[in-house]
Amino acid sequence: LPIHLVVWCSSSILLHPFCYYLSCLPWGDEIPQLNLAIAKVYQKLYKPDSVIYYAQKSLDISQKNELYSDIINANNLLSELFENEDPKKALEYKKRAFAAKDVLEKMRKVTALEAFIDYDEEDRRKEIESAQKAYQNQVQRLWLFSITGALLSALDATTVGADVSVS
Repeated sequence: LPIHLVVWCSSSILLHPFCYYLSCLPWGDEIPQLNLAIAKVYQKLYKPDSVIYYAQKSLDISQKNELYSDIINANNLLSELFENEDPKKALEYKKRAFAAKDVLEKMRKVTALEAFIDYDEEDRRKEIESAQKAYQNQVQRLWLFSITGALLSALDATTVGADVSVS
């Protein structure tokens, strides 16, 4: 279901029943983006109570599921709604949006750091494996040289003994 269809529809005759239909869907209550889209539609229809209801619903779902981008969006919309009516409440929603943005940014940094560490560990593991293979190859070459030397030595001793017995 394209959510942008909900937001960008312009006919108020269609919007209200469409929003009602979307809100009645069995899974509609669990999608914060859908609730926020419905809130924005009601904002265009100048129905502040419905805007607040759906924006708050979006915020609640987002907080329950720790969806920080959606928390930011819902708080920003609610802050915008209360800007003229209740500046204290608007400021509180704005602060919550900034707090969620900070958490989201920290999570991104931690994820990036973990990815870097994982990559670094993988590099080290490959380096160790490469060094182990090089060491094994060196040991095999030493064994080969030792065996070759022993065989040549034995062959030389047999040829020297053969030369002595012929003379």
